[in-house]
Amino acid sequence: MAQSNTPPASKANFSDFEQDIIQGLLSGKPLAGKDGVLADLIGFVAEKVMDAELGDHLRQEVESLDEARQERNKNKRNGKAPKTLTTEFGPTTISPSRDRNGTFESTLVPKWQRGLSHNLDQQILSLYARGSSYQDISDHLHELFGHKLSKASISSIVDEVWPRVLEFQQRPLESFYVAIFMDAIHFKVRLEGQSANVAVYLFYGVDKLGNRDILTLHVSNGAEGASTWSVLTEELKERGVEDVLVFVSDGLSGTREVLEHHFPKSDQQRCIVHKIRNSMLGIPYKDRKAVAKGLRTIYTAIDEPAALLALEDFEAAWPKYPHVGRTWRKDWSELMSFMKYGPDLRRLIYTTNALENVNRQLRRATKSKGSWTNNRSLTIQLFLVIDATRKSWGKQVFKFAAVQRELIEAHGQRYLKWLEN
Repeated sequence: MAQSNTPPASKANFSDFEQDIIQGLLSGKPLAGKDGVLADLIGFVAEKVMDAELGDHLRQEVESLDEARQERNKNKRNGKAPKTLTTEFGPTTISPSRDRNGTFESTLVPKWQRGLSHNLDQQILSLYARGSSYQDISDHLHELFGHKLSKASISSIVDEVWPRVLEFQQRPLESFYVAIFMDAIHFKVRLEGQSANVAVYLFYGVDKLGNRDILTLHVSNGAEGASTWSVLTEELKERGVEDVLVFVSDGLSGTREVLEHHFPKSDQQRCIVHKIRNSMLGIPYKDRKAVAKGLRTIYTAIDEPAALLALEDFEAAWPKYPHVGRTWRKDWSELMSFMKYGPDLRRLIYTTNALENVNRQLRRATKSKGSWTNNRSLTIQLFLVIDATRKSWGKQVFKFAAVQRELIEAHGQRYLKWLEN
């Protein structure tokens, strides 16, 4: 901003505002907000700054012209024009001076701008990320600033996020990941005039240094399917992923064949926590705690042979629930993938709980929404939630140095070569 040559406002000017502020507070008015008592003071300061900017602009304009052009194109002040400003302390009306030639534009309040609240867009996006509707956002901003933004204005601000979404979806990825967690959650979107469930596909990765990142956020046009998983897994390779030690999922339909095709060297780990939940189906409440305790002896065994012995003991102890043993045997190889690793790496990959935490954040922020008008609006909101909660889901893996030691022991050069890149 240009330096002002105008002397500062006198203390008398501010003492007038001081009395108004005191009287306003005594009458119960707030400092900030729609009826805040500081708005006029902010407006007074803003008007003085804009007048000083205009003075500097006229002086610099004269200095840039020769004498003949100075007389011919002489610019000067040309009255005042009222303008309502939205500030963080409430709305206020100012009357800044104009110039005759219309060449002046304030850096404090540019043409067509009506606000001093520089973070207004971010506040709108933050509210939208937390599940607020356009109407809720409009009402909230009116309550805070006394300025009613239309739904169309709010919608246009939200839509400006779309290029960021595309950049996020298409950005290059790391060449190597220790683990990639996969899951799909479902939301309602109005498709062809009717509300329909659509699957949102998520890949959540842990890289060679233990950093976590959401790799893929894709909203489909329908229910979850193996063909979409295949396309998105191929997309990982197109974006730079060359090797993944372990893919972790909860037994998503068709993913076993998809992963064997695209990443044949990668292990597949079935989420133990989901398997336990499914094992409780058909178990009376009185037996659930004991059954869960028996299952625990399986997945906490020292190695896979010991886990198989524990499963046999479980089946012998609970012959009245034969379906539990059958379902564990059916998925045995995927349930036991984590057994080849040490305790720290096992703890990282035996469950999809890390991705479930992301899902909880998404559901919490969107629980008040019935459905979205289209896939784009849903994608934008989910992206904003992910962006706003990064500190929660983006933490580095706890004690990753211990995990690294186990990776080197189990995979040696397959892991070490990526550290050299």
